Order: sequence, then structure tokens, then C-alpha cells
Amino acid sequence: MDLMTFGKAAKRKRGPLRIFLDPGTKHTGGAVWEPETWKAPGPRPPDKTFLWTQRKHDWQERAEEQAHNLNELLEQVRCRATVHCELPAFFGTGGGEVVASSGALVKLSMLAGAFLATAALNDAKFEPIPVRDWKGQLPKNIVEQRIKEFLGETACRSYVKDVWDAVGIGLFVRGDLFQ
Repeated sequence: MDLMTFGKAAKRKRGPLRIFLDPGTKHTGGAVWEPETWKAPGPRPPDKTFLWTQRKHDWQERAEEQAHNLNELLEQVRCRATVHCELPAFFGTGGGEVVASSGALVKLSMLAGAFLATAALNDAKFEPIPVRDWKGQLPKNIVEQRIKEFLGETACRSYVKDVWDAVGIGLFVRGDLFQ
């Protein structure tokens, strides 16, 4: 589905377009559900997924690029939208200490803030989703396996990197997963 076709149902007042973002220091994964798909019962994969690769070397430029990507998406759809974004968190584990000391946690927080500002400038609702709420400390492979079990292998065949978490966040908010 082309991004230009998104938002038709939202424009017809059937509910907001749901955009889910998993910010990363190298990629941002995304998943989009149209209102009809969102409200339908049963396992419903997103209508569209995407992976924004950050091409810039400077962190500030990369964050600006990702905010620009969200701005473009919101301008293209021109409808009511809710942007759900994973909110980074510190876990007091060995891996969490490494992430925190590398500065990645600060960078991810800045990127989530850039998404908040971009949503606000486009009159979109913004909902932060704390990582502790939706998956806690589950390893990536367990998250991927649960999504595959729920949606089926075929629906998941194109998911890569941070797209998995964007889809997982959407399924969590729908009440389908990790409840």
C-alpha cells in the first residue's frame, strides 16, 4: 500500500490512523494501521511497515532526518493520526549499563522528543509507550517469536530490525500481545 493512500478512512471520521515508531540509533522501525484494520477483531497485521535508515553521521542530523521523515508521512496522509512511540528506559543490567554509558539512551530520548514535537506541529496526538510496559526486558528473539505466533509467518516475512518492535508496540496497544 502506497503511503499516499493512507488516511482515507481516517478522513471519513472512522478513527485516527495509528502510527507506531520504534526509535533506534541506526534505524527507526514503523508500523501503520488504518482505522478499519485497527478496529477489526482477530489477528490484524499492520497495513504498512517501514524502516527509516539514518544516513547522516552526526547524531543531531540523524535525529532531524528522522523527524523530517515523520513530518513527511503526516503531511502525506493529511488526516487524524495518533503517533505511538516507544519511550526509552534504563534497565539496571550489564547491557543497560553499556547502553547508558555509550550515550545511546540520551540519543534515543532526544529522538523520541523530536517525534513528539513533529507530531504536535502536525496536530497529531502523541502517545509515548514505555518499553517497560509493553515488553519489559524480553529479548528481541522472544518478541519476534510471539509476534509470529500471533500474526503467522506469512504476515511477518518482511519485518526487519526495529520494525518488529514497532509491530509489537501496535499489538500491545491493541491488547493483542504482552497483556
